[in-house]
Amino acid sequence: MPKKRTARVEHVKALLIEKIREGHRRPGNWFLSNRELAGRYNISYQTAHGLIRELCEEGYLHRTEASGTYVASEKHPPTGMALILHGTSKTEERRFGAILRDQLEERLQREKIDYVLEYADAFTEYPPDRFCVVWGGHYDLHDIPDIVHYSVLIDRKPQPGLNSVFTDSISVDLFSAGVSAGQLLKKNGTFSRPAVMMGTPNTWPELLEGFQTIWTPMAVEYTEDWEAENFEASLRRLQEKGPFDSLFCGNNTSAEVARRMLGADFPLVAYGDETRAVEAGVTALTIPWKEIADAVIAIYRKRRNGDSSAAKQRLLSPNVCLAPGWRK
Repeated sequence: MPKKRTARVEHVKALLIEKIREGHRRPGNWFLSNRELAGRYNISYQTAHGLIRELCEEGYLHRTEASGTYVASEKHPPTGMALILHGTSKTEERRFGAILRDQLEERLQREKIDYVLEYADAFTEYPPDRFCVVWGGHYDLHDIPDIVHYSVLIDRKPQPGLNSVFTDSISVDLFSAGVSAGQLLKKNGTFSRPAVMMGTPNTWPELLEGFQTIWTPMAVEYTEDWEAENFEASLRRLQEKGPFDSLFCGNNTSAEVARRMLGADFPLVAYGDETRAVEAGVTALTIPWKEIADAVIAIYRKRRNGDSSAAKQRLLSPNVCLAPGWRK
């Protein structure tokens, strides 16, 4: 017959529930371990273990294997992840959305995290019980009525207001990438007339702003869309404006076109994906895909454990990929 619990142990349990309810420990915060609980309230280790187990069963705490015990969130924690990607990610395999998808899917499958994949040019509601990873610049999250939903934006900041309280974000420091590109050109040789070739005018203006802190470009050319022939036209327009002795390309496609048209020895720095930069033989500031995936998984696990702390905006530095022969 089980030993009857003493009034003192019942008092300890009631005290713990009272502290949780009154917010002495916020949802998502680590709770006391069995040993800490036993020492603080002068009870046995076995009794402390039983109390924590009961508080988990009653919904006050949440326990994760190999991670610890947390104060449970009032909101039901997500049961998996939803990758919500712009439609171009499905049809254009070398675009950033498709690369991001491949990186995340590999990690999620390896770590056995349940997920669904959605392609959408727009969406009006979050998938229920899913932590959402959102990539694409055309979503107006103000249109979604269920604002109390944890998610993370990739390559974009959340909109002001309540949305920013629940939406984490992960971005690359584009301004720093532009500054670094300018510094690499200065370090590699003596140039006086650099030019710049970018994507559309509204795509990553911080790249150009950063570059301009180091150089005043001879000229800047944009393209209306991302097809290679449009970058060929942009490069021809640059050449018509006069000679330039180095070039900064704001994306992989423009760098690939420039390398083909200007030759392997022309001084060129780009921003983009490392695999494509290596294939084109281009020195580049590259997107830290592994670090982005690591951050997504860490944020998901935090929310899955019931952490309801305020969202954070994470700014990651780019990697540097030097082409063969580039001066170090």
